[in-house]
Parts: sequence; C-alpha cells; structure tokens
Amino acid sequence: VKLIASIKQEGSQAYISRISGYAQVLDIRPFDSMEDRRRLVHAFLGSYLKKLDDNKMEVLLSAEETKNPLYLKVLLRELRVFGSHEGLMKVIRDHFGDTPVSAFSAVLARLEHDPAYCQVSMEALTENVFGWLCCTPSGLSVEELAQLLVRFGVAADRDAANDAVNLLFRQLRPYLAARGGRVGFFFESFKTACKQRYTLRKPEAKWHAELALYFSEQPISDPHRLLEQAYQYYHAGMTEALMAYLFSYRYMENKLARFDVERLVEDYAYYACESTGIMIGFLRICASVLRQDPIQLAGRLYGH
Repeated sequence: VKLIASIKQEGSQAYISRISGYAQVLDIRPFDSMEDRRRLVHAFLGSYLKKLDDNKMEVLLSAEETKNPLYLKVLLRELRVFGSHEGLMKVIRDHFGDTPVSAFSAVLARLEHDPAYCQVSMEALTENVFGWLCCTPSGLSVEELAQLLVRFGVAADRDAANDAVNLLFRQLRPYLAARGGRVGFFFESFKTACKQRYTLRKPEAKWHAELALYFSEQPISDPHRLLEQAYQYYHAGMTEALMAYLFSYRYMENKLARFDVERLVEDYAYYACESTGIMIGFLRICASVLRQDPIQLAGRLYGH
C-alpha cells in the first residue's frame, strides 16, 4: 500500500523531520523549467482539443507567475472560458493578478457575472455558497447548502436551490474536495480568496451567525450539527447561546454517543470561563469510563 499526502512546509518542519526517517519526503518546487510548463500547457489544452499558437505560448510562459503550478492550472482552465486570447498578458495582469489567491478571486468574479442557467442569481449564489463554505471547518453538503439558500431567501424552493448548487460545483470540481458527503476546499488558496472576497461584503461573524441559526434548527442528534454548532456560536460572538448549548444535557449525551470525549473538550475550550474549565476537568477525569460506556455520563455528572 502506498499513501501519498501533501503538507505545507510553513509551520510543519518538526513534523517533516519526524517522518523523514520512514517516509520519502519530496519538496515540490515551482516550474523553473520553461519546458516543463510548455508540456503542461500542451497536455492540458490538448485534453480539450485546444492549443495556443507559438507567440501566445511564449507570452504565457514568460509570465513569472506561471512558475506556480496551481496558478498555471487555474489560468489555463479560465483561458478556455475567455475564448479569444488577444492581449494575453493584459488579461493575465488585469484579471488574474500574480498569486493563486488572486487567480481564484478572478474565477469567482467571472462566476458572479456568468449568465444564469438556473433560477438563482449567479452573483447571489456564488457569494452565499462560498461565504458559508469558507466559514465552516467540516464543509457542507449540497442538500445543506440548498436548505441555507432557501432559509435565507436566496432561492425560492429546494429544487431550484439544488440545481443551482450542482451547476456551480460542476464548474469548480477540480478545486473542491468531497469528504463524508460534504463539500469543502481542496486548495487553501481558494478558501482564502473566498474569505477575502466575501467577508468584505458581509462581516465574517454574520456568516457564522447564519450557519449557527441553520444548525440550531436541525435535530440535536444530527452528527453535523454536533460538529458545527459550538464552533459557529463562538465565531458568531453568540456567547449566551453557546453557553446554553454547552450545558444542555441533550447536547452532552448526543455528542458523547457519536464522538470521542475529546470532541466535547474541544467545544468547551471555545469559551474560557470557570464553568467551562470545570467541565473540561470533569470530562478528562472521567474520559476512560465514558469512552467504554457513554451511558455513565448522567451518573458521573450527578454523583450517583
């Protein structure tokens, strides 16, 4: 069995040093070789039966930014949409900037102004879907996003919302990751671009507040609610709601039935005060017992 994983060097040197004794660690460097970039462009565009003439190829490859493989990948996918490549260097400078983050921002801007092939405004759809996605640590399913669009008045009904989300995701599939039935970001730079773009239009706390409200309306036994609710309350600044949630026995019971004790500890750690400190201490003292038999929670809490 071969396992291939990627990790950022920044902040990971200790981990990389630890695994280098039993794993092969490869440093993925920029495309310094012009020929490497040329082959990638030919292969990528060729898979869509497209090509650049020699002059435009040289213009493209002369841009310093295209040494970054992700930047080049985003640029090539978007050039398919532009069709005409006249003034290519100007297109690169004016639309894509010089980093993957600025390139992804250009993708978002293009999507916002695309013709609407669904019953939802593309600008509202793109802004809200990625505004919510960049504010959740575990992603959102298509069904959850459709419910959010209806809940906050972006889409008229669930069917229209589902169609719109699927249409949007089809265009961005290479940049997204599906995990456990939920969709998230495959590239951190894409998430950064979304956060920069959409938290300027609406404060980040407001995005979290909308997610907190949505999850609070789901069943307390819903595993995704149990993963997200405390996080969303905390980042929305909804301290009173957070404390009421954390000290609800139904929350404790359901979270412990589905997740490890440490997941409860993580939730209590969001808000530092005497009450949450006591709960963290209690959970750590009882951790071994609760892992073996979560039903012991009530007896341990009430001292029976």
